[in-house]
Amino acid sequence: MYPQYKADRREKSPFDEDTFHEVSLQMGYLRENVLLEMGFKNSFIKTGLEADDLIACVLNQMPGCVVVSNDSDLYQLLGKCEMYFIRNKSRYCVKDLISQYKVGPDDWVDVLAIAGTHNNMPGIEGAGIMKAVQYMKGALPNGKIREKIESKEGQEIIARNRELIRLPLEDIHLNIDLPDRFDIDKWLSIFQRYDFRSFMNEEGMKSLRETFFARW
Repeated sequence: MYPQYKADRREKSPFDEDTFHEVSLQMGYLRENVLLEMGFKNSFIKTGLEADDLIACVLNQMPGCVVVSNDSDLYQLLGKCEMYFIRNKSRYCVKDLISQYKVGPDDWVDVLAIAGTHNNMPGIEGAGIMKAVQYMKGALPNGKIREKIESKEGQEIIARNRELIRLPLEDIHLNIDLPDRFDIDKWLSIFQRYDFRSFMNEEGMKSLRETFFARW
């Protein structure tokens, strides 16, 4: 749909081809073996879809989940979920989005379509997030940026971006299987095997118990 999508990330990759191949193998082993051994039953992958598309598919089937991510592209899903920011250990929901930007999840796709995104997807020149928000609220003054947004070329850019930004790109059914419980002894065995020391100290174990084992 848009060949330049994320093209800049490939140019900036810190890995050479051999290193990237090794990282891919390790990630595959974690996904297909280690996580399953720990008791995680859902590890989805679909050619042509990215992680945020699959997250949206999960929410279409199971609204009310908490999405652990700092990705602002996912704000459009806040009507179906809350988000948890690892960076500052806080939750972010619809009221926070409205408080910060004065728009709701349904308008966020158009905000990003106007402003462009960090995925090498340019929006309207000169229109960042705040001017896009102003436009969506009908508060952007007449001027060059408004003219660019409402021009034929601007509307074509926004329409293209909207299709790429809206989640999911393709809604597919996922076989979601939630674990009945986790086995902390099995986790400890895996941590010892791979020398995950930070998980086995007092603080790490306290956090794991509160997060994964508190309800059993």
